[in-house]
Amino acid sequence: MTAQPQPRQGTAPLTVFSPAKINLYLRILGKRPDGYHEIETLMLPLGFGDEITLRSHKDGLKIECDNPSLPTDDSNLALRAARRLAERCGVKRGAKITLTKRTPLAAGLGGGSSNAAAVLLGLKQLWGLPADDSILHELAADMGSDINFFLAGEAGLCRGRGEQIEAIPCKLSASVLLVNPGFGISTKWAYETWAKAVVESRLTVSPSQVSLLLRALAEDDLAGVSRCLFNSLEAPSIRKFPVLELIKNAMRDNGASVGSIAHAHGMCRPYAEEILEFADTGKRPQWGSVKRRGVGRANPNKYREIGPDVVRMRDVQLMSFPRIAKALRVGRATVERAYDNERPEAVREAAEKGQKPRRGRFTRLPAKVFQEIRKLLSEGMKPPEVTKQLGCGVSTVCRERLAMKDEANGDQAV
Repeated sequence: MTAQPQPRQGTAPLTVFSPAKINLYLRILGKRPDGYHEIETLMLPLGFGDEITLRSHKDGLKIECDNPSLPTDDSNLALRAARRLAERCGVKRGAKITLTKRTPLAAGLGGGSSNAAAVLLGLKQLWGLPADDSILHELAADMGSDINFFLAGEAGLCRGRGEQIEAIPCKLSASVLLVNPGFGISTKWAYETWAKAVVESRLTVSPSQVSLLLRALAEDDLAGVSRCLFNSLEAPSIRKFPVLELIKNAMRDNGASVGSIAHAHGMCRPYAEEILEFADTGKRPQWGSVKRRGVGRANPNKYREIGPDVVRMRDVQLMSFPRIAKALRVGRATVERAYDNERPEAVREAAEKGQKPRRGRFTRLPAKVFQEIRKLLSEGMKPPEVTKQLGCGVSTVCRERLAMKDEANGDQAV
């Protein structure tokens, strides 16, 4: 039976809050026949989020947003929710939706789903629809996996594809620190990459029982909550964006109880203070070139792919970086970053000293150093051993060895 709308008295705009959310626990159980994934997730709404203003509008439904990156066409989930509600309830009136966006896009914070839920709740009040929320939940289940959670508006354990919600007691009094790395991750890509990794048996981390997390939340046990945090999408995300691992380690090193995203190697300590300053002031950290080393700034997958070959060519075959770049058909800068990516300890040591990592580049040395290089090479010492003993670059030693061979060949020709 179609609900009959009851017009809201007055034409004053209605402002509603659209909260962000965090997943304390997300376990993907498998793919369903309908194309969605079967999940078990525990989510908390936050006091941080977007603001939506609804106004009566004569010419149908319209949405505006202060973030130009967010589409305002038919692909916008909030606009689709408004149209679905109008069709379902037979509403002929229009509405103008003004969205003030604060939640980052593609950040896993549920911004789009939250906006859709807020619009459903707001239009229900603006248009004077019946108080029964079953219609809203029915529409939400058809449009997305997280919208039902935001309609409930409280901590919940969600199953199915996210539409089956069980309210849970949550007495956790801790604050939440969110760090925006400056880029988004597509949910579709994350799920597809997870499925591929499962097929290739590359995901071996076992989650803790969600019942332990429920108990910790009910008892305000922050340490217990920290031990139980889990997210199936962490591994594929970190594999593509290693900087996420560094950020989580920086938070942990500064006293935050963080979850299972990071598998640390401790390279972020030199700029952890900048990250925390960004969280407090909104001022983006001024990443230095040294601090980016080993992170894979432009294409981390490429660095990981060629890294072993670069190390072999550089340290075993004693090739120069330009020769390696030519052999692998990549840029020299890519070769150098891939080489750094395979030597995290050396990169970290250089960063802590405020220096650039040493890559053995040729530098003009005193004549006595060249004499010593020749002496050690003549004694049968290998170039890497000479480099280690004298502290000069391996390319310098290799050039000197080639010069010695050329001189020997010249003497034989005469």
